[in-house]
Amino acid sequence: MLRKIKRAAACAMSAVLLSAGTLAPVKAASWTAPQQTEWQELSRDNVKVRFAVGSDLHIGRNEDASEKLRNAFDAFYQTDSQLDAAIFVGDITNNGAEGEYTKLIDILNNKLKDHTKLGMMMGNHEFNTASGAVDRYKAAMSKLKQGVNRQDTNNNITVGDGYHIITMSAKNYGGDYTDNYEWLKQQLEEAAAEDPEKPIFLAQHHGFKDTAYVTNEWYGNFGDIQELLKQYPQVIDFSGHSHATLNDPRSINQDLGFTAIQDGTIGAYFENESGKMEGTRPADSENASQALMVEVDGENQVTIRRMDLTEGNYIGKSWTLDIPELVRQKSFPYTTEKRTAESAVPTFPEGAEVTASNVKEASADLTFTQGQNEDKNDDGWVHSYRIKAVNKNTGKADVDKLTFSDYYMPPMQKELTKTVTGLADDTEYRIEVTAINPFQKESTQKLAADIKTAPLLTEEELKKKLPKPICWMWIS
Repeated sequence: MLRKIKRAAACAMSAVLLSAGTLAPVKAASWTAPQQTEWQELSRDNVKVRFAVGSDLHIGRNEDASEKLRNAFDAFYQTDSQLDAAIFVGDITNNGAEGEYTKLIDILNNKLKDHTKLGMMMGNHEFNTASGAVDRYKAAMSKLKQGVNRQDTNNNITVGDGYHIITMSAKNYGGDYTDNYEWLKQQLEEAAAEDPEKPIFLAQHHGFKDTAYVTNEWYGNFGDIQELLKQYPQVIDFSGHSHATLNDPRSINQDLGFTAIQDGTIGAYFENESGKMEGTRPADSENASQALMVEVDGENQVTIRRMDLTEGNYIGKSWTLDIPELVRQKSFPYTTEKRTAESAVPTFPEGAEVTASNVKEASADLTFTQGQNEDKNDDGWVHSYRIKAVNKNTGKADVDKLTFSDYYMPPMQKELTKTVTGLADDTEYRIEVTAINPFQKESTQKLAADIKTAPLLTEEELKKKLPKPICWMWIS
């Protein structure tokens, strides 16, 4: 008789095989559309054009992405049944694969109403499978239902009473737009010649460096296009790519002499700036689904509403732009300098405190009252917190870390709990928490608490705490 003895260790190892060159589908916690929303039909009185903007659909990433796009269309048409256009700013698929395009086109053909024009462009994910990427995009666009306006890699869509929405694709995964210079120059010249005081809308997947939120880390290569746009203060540029939270007031920026807006993500996950304890993805980031509703009135005043498609409500205050004033005076209300000067230093409410629990050798859980921020720029919330652990023996901070608040998932909780790591064992610490606004102003108030970390276990104590090895034996 053959005897085989197999031993299994208490902890098993598993191998994960990844497909080279493409991103495998992600199984996310199932996202569900909101049961109740505040979407109501907006008035069309004096409105010349109204259209929706969103990006980073990532169709094919998981089924949530498809459901989020269907829900977005429902929200758009509940807001305006006469919607003039729907613009999707790149990363419309997860890998640019044929099957993903098939899913996307099926949703568009079912959801897009005949009177609504479509604006599409390629993002970096459409180049994930680089060979034949442009041909696959064009082949997919040819399958849009009859009556939908033609989609190329670059488009100039006219809506309403001669308002231009220019959509522009990069030529590769790296976000190189430099080859579009001459084409874009012609589109801008022609649009401005028709009426210099009308807004000109531009959309491309990557943002311009150091403009809207997180474009200091996520941006494209535009060459001379950036200087070209400085000649057109009436340009309102939309970008995606970063998946950054639209709740952040820095999502609109006019530092370069035109308006740059990052539009969040409809179908993927939140990803914000680096340098936080959580990394770039804050907690519950898979709940992300946001977009913009843009309208122009008869006086060329532009109103931009931010939409939280997961919660079914608007985000904060609308952004407003007086285009004739921008053109005549070049007076920009959304510059970093101006808004930082106007922003308020955050504070903590009366009775705020920080308490510690689960204090171990190198970590502790900290629960603290959230700060407040009476600021016209950011609707009264705190963006992040600084947590310091000051070593009482040395007077130096052994830990100095930043962490996100939950501003992107309103209503914000009254308290947050964060786990701080990197502490020394058997050491007394003074814990200090300060609040930071979106424009990086930090509270002078500090929440403070004293803790002492646990000592390291002796060898004998460690043996008692460790689980005994588990072995199984099969005999055949």
